[in-house]
Amino acid sequence: AVFSQLTEKDVNCLEPWLIKEMDACLSDIWLHKDVDAFAQVFHLILTENVSVDYRHSETSATALMVAAGRGFSSQVEQLISMGANIHSKASNGWMALD
Repeated sequence: AVFSQLTEKDVNCLEPWLIKEMDACLSDIWLHKDVDAFAQVFHLILTENVSVDYRHSETSATALMVAAGRGFSSQVEQLISMGANIHSKASNGWMALD
């Protein structure tokens, strides 16, 4: 519970354009297998203080879940090396490990 409260607090601290941009990137990766969108995800995590465990505002999926779900193994490894939580669950109960 502490983790989800922390994540919600982090999201509330983000500028609206950042939330919109992260959501768009995660959606593009999931829906269109747009591996190039990861460049923007990593840029925002590294330069705009976005959490590596940022959750999509509607699906609650993290970048790690999306990367794992689409089989982008190098991005999975990079996210884990950046401290992504492999045990996070989306609103549907799905985890990156699944």
